[in-house]
Amino acid sequence: MLEPGRILDLESDLDPLTDELAAIREGTDGSLPMQDALDLFASAFGEMPGGNAARFEGSTEFAELAIREVMRHWQELTSEQQDTVRALRGNPGQASSLLASPPDTTSDSELEAAKALAAEAQAAIAARLGIELPFPIEISLVHHLGALHPELVPPGSTGIAGMTWPLDEDGELAMTGGDVVRCAIDLQPPVNPGTVYHEIFHCFQYALTGDASLYWSIPGWISEGSAVWATNEFVDDYRTPWIFQQWILSTRSLYSMSYEAFGYYLVLDSMGVSTWDVIGDMLTSGGNEAAVAASGLEPMRVLSRVVTSKARARSVSGLPVSDIWDFSAANVPRDGYFTDATVSPGSPSQARFGLRAFAAAPVEVIHVERGSVLQVALHGDVGALEFFGQQPIEWNDSLVRSFCLDEGGCVCGADELEHGAQDLILGVGQLHGGSARVDVRVADIAFTDGNWAGTISSPDLTISGAAGSGFRPGAEAAINFTVEDGAVTSGTYGLQFPAIFDSPVGTGSGVVSIAGQVVGCGYAPELEPTTLVIDATVELSAGFSIPMQAEIDFAAGTITVEQAGAPPQTRPLGDITSTSTGFTSWLIETGSTPTNRVGQLEATAELATMTAAGFAVGDFQFRFDISRA
Repeated sequence: MLEPGRILDLESDLDPLTDELAAIREGTDGSLPMQDALDLFASAFGEMPGGNAARFEGSTEFAELAIREVMRHWQELTSEQQDTVRALRGNPGQASSLLASPPDTTSDSELEAAKALAAEAQAAIAARLGIELPFPIEISLVHHLGALHPELVPPGSTGIAGMTWPLDEDGELAMTGGDVVRCAIDLQPPVNPGTVYHEIFHCFQYALTGDASLYWSIPGWISEGSAVWATNEFVDDYRTPWIFQQWILSTRSLYSMSYEAFGYYLVLDSMGVSTWDVIGDMLTSGGNEAAVAASGLEPMRVLSRVVTSKARARSVSGLPVSDIWDFSAANVPRDGYFTDATVSPGSPSQARFGLRAFAAAPVEVIHVERGSVLQVALHGDVGALEFFGQQPIEWNDSLVRSFCLDEGGCVCGADELEHGAQDLILGVGQLHGGSARVDVRVADIAFTDGNWAGTISSPDLTISGAAGSGFRPGAEAAINFTVEDGAVTSGTYGLQFPAIFDSPVGTGSGVVSIAGQVVGCGYAPELEPTTLVIDATVELSAGFSIPMQAEIDFAAGTITVEQAGAPPQTRPLGDITSTSTGFTSWLIETGSTPTNRVGQLEATAELATMTAAGFAVGDFQFRFDISRA
């Protein structure tokens, strides 16, 4: 049993520099563009032609990452910039211009103690990996490591704790290829054991890749994240809890991370895969997705555990949920993170996240107040939901389902809803990137058994998208349906309204008609469109008009476009579906009676269709006034 820890509160923030660097790398497949790499190098080491040393303040902790990112652009660097990188180590037998150590500041006993600790770390890591290093390790102690001048070290900081260098046969920094013949490690006194293990593990990374140019191409989430993980296997490093906190809080892509990717390796451990067995394949895989697959686990499964384990539900808060909401690996830092929400009739929990590849949204714990039916619509590549005291529900692509909260059960015709509970936990993630959505709401019984008829109306609406923009005035439509044994057995609705639009090819005006059916259950009937017809005239910029008609057939999954003088063209509808956003929610207002329901209508199929078609539609609500005969 892990000892109790703590949940990070809403005031807990990602380190600004960690988040900024990850944000840059998210859009560039995990690497920094050249100018950003030069700026990070200059900020860490105090010198780089063409680099802005003030760009990334407090970046000494990212010194190794700065070198790696600059090395990715080696062939693009000027000779002066390359010489600056070479000067990190200097020539054999000469003091480095960037890593100069004040003379006579280190005792022989300090150096011997550091060498003994390094030998201990080398033996321990070699035993776990099952390999021996094919080259020697050289240990040096360097004061003010990483600073061109001691005054560049920020107040209260000791500078860079350690640096590792792969050296070639000439004793210089191995850069563009070939074997590494010596691994040199610079440590800043007083030497921290965690730093030693971290740097020694980098030496083994050189050996596992076998080529210096391949090593420099390894993403930071593999090189630095695994080094933090390996260190945590042996010693308590003072930086590890802070690094793990960055993992817990981040919603960035795994591929954009560096040190904070430490948590990914704890996930592998929790799923029964030893990183010691797969790190060699990860280092030489050649790509982010390939490195994930190197574990031998299905990437969807791994991401699902990345999503859920951040809650630390057992070790931190004692939530009565299954083990998927925590890590089972040893030596996991104490922190966890999830948000809290209360859901009641008229007060849903809704969130939308734009996630990059292999990224997780924050886990949410929800308490339900009042109501008999809970509707849950979750969209993402992967996710999980679990009611307290019940088995977890794990899903891919989406989960759209209703749950009964009444002990006596809830029926919809011949079907009985599966039971939920007043408290639940959920999370979503994206394997390839995209929008992830959470919608949890209470649905009171809106319409009891009987025949219902009335109107639904919408306000004026402005629509914009890549194809152009348009405006349609408010519209009112008739609706009728019948509820028997809690289920909608029949029903129709229709909307018709004029519309105008403006596009790159011209302007147009016409009439839009939506015909649909009413389906589902009495607690929340669904408006499901069957056809959408646009009958318009387009005024082309060339100066002539074209009558045009387009019809979307949702049942067939097609769209047919017919223009004057041309045969109709039918093509697949693609991603435009009427069920892509979840539930229709009937928000019944005070003053309604059991036989006359008045209120607002949310998440209609019309809005779902527009959104899925790529149009930006402002928030709006239909109104309804429906009576039972």
